[in-house]
Amino acid sequence: MVHIISFTKNGAALGDRMCGSLSQNVECEHCAKYRGGSEYTLDEWTRERFKKGNVLIFIGACGIAVRAIAPYVESKDKDAAVLVVDEHAGYVIPLLSGHMGGANDAARLVADITGAVPVITTATDINKKFAVDVFAFRNGLGLLDLKKAKKVSADILDGMAVDMYAGDGVYFDDSVENGSAADGNVADGNAADGSVVDGSTADASAAQEIVLHKSDTNVIISDKTLQLYPPTLILGIGCKRGKNMEELESFILSELCRNSLALPSVFCIASIDKKADEAGIIALCEKYGWEFKTFSAQTLMRQEGEFVQSDFVSKTVGADNVCERAAMAAGADELLVRKTCKDGMTLAVGRKKIKLSF
Repeated sequence: MVHIISFTKNGAALGDRMCGSLSQNVECEHCAKYRGGSEYTLDEWTRERFKKGNVLIFIGACGIAVRAIAPYVESKDKDAAVLVVDEHAGYVIPLLSGHMGGANDAARLVADITGAVPVITTATDINKKFAVDVFAFRNGLGLLDLKKAKKVSADILDGMAVDMYAGDGVYFDDSVENGSAADGNVADGNAADGSVVDGSTADASAAQEIVLHKSDTNVIISDKTLQLYPPTLILGIGCKRGKNMEELESFILSELCRNSLALPSVFCIASIDKKADEAGIIALCEKYGWEFKTFSAQTLMRQEGEFVQSDFVSKTVGADNVCERAAMAAGADELLVRKTCKDGMTLAVGRKKIKLSF
């Protein structure tokens, strides 16, 4: 969500114009403190909105924004994107989370709306180099090791080679010259256009490797390997009423580990609509930030493929299989883990193919 705050008459008019344009594509709010009657102090407004996923736009002096956000700045993977625009829309400046928060992209969008000059200062942008954190942000990839990501960017800026590998089910879009890199081809990290060069093994001289894969155990992780986690795994879940979050979590983590599947690649839990209010599943999704999709028995039964059938489940909920069918209904292209049962819980893991863009 985009949050705009202004402090003068000119700023309020600009904020209204910006929010009107932005609201066509994203949710936007504008707090014009110039008009008075605001229910928030500046500190309260900032504190309540300063969280990952939000974009905060201050129309006014940079100093106002810096002082407002200073108590809440934590880390680049947790902070909101913060921008400053002067009230005449001469310049738009991304102050914080330019890459992972999307502030640089937001600045370019504001520039398109207002005619302001975007003041971009991040080194990879001004040198037109590949930025792994931007690549991860735009494609929804999990990036857990910020120190290694920083090293990748530094090496690219120094002109060193960086190899990229994609695992099963991960593809590059048409912006990549040679198409799919799913078979272990090498992507040249120096190329801003994301071109792919042929090869099945990493260049030994490469300073870093970027690996996109579903499993830690199926790739060689070294000091120079940065692992990115594509959002490809869907958990199909069935359970008896009242299963708590801890039971479900323990079962899921155990099965993911047993099958060498990476927890950060999970993005969704799927089940039958009778479980839409299941407190344990809801709490688990809230903890990990997963989407929770449910489907009617009729929709589950329309899924094509071979599934482990249960007459008891069919009589109880109207579908002969919940976990496998739900994973497929949620968009999985294949099942990596078939129906697994434990203590009144069932789990299947599906994988959705993902296409990445540079």
